[in-house]
Amino acid sequence: MRAMQRVRVLDREGKPIGVFTYNGQVANRALELIGKELGMFRNRSEQFEWDGDLTKLTDAQLDKLLQQFELARAASKQCCQSAGRCTE
Repeated sequence: MRAMQRVRVLDREGKPIGVFTYNGQVANRALELIGKELGMFRNRSEQFEWDGDLTKLTDAQLDKLLQQFELARAASKQCCQSAGRCTE
């Protein structure tokens, strides 16, 4: 990234004086935009907080929850079978 490169500071004759400048704010903003484009950040206002009451969930949320339980059960069953501890 161009913003992350060091730039020599020149004197009046155009000769380098051995000091470099760095524009960190521009570099940080560029990295932030790349991260957003890649979906690395979550919008906290869109997060769903659930108090555990199943009656407050939509049908789609209930289906998703059931799917997650089924995946967890299958993974647990596979784990206990491989360890020889499964009772089913």
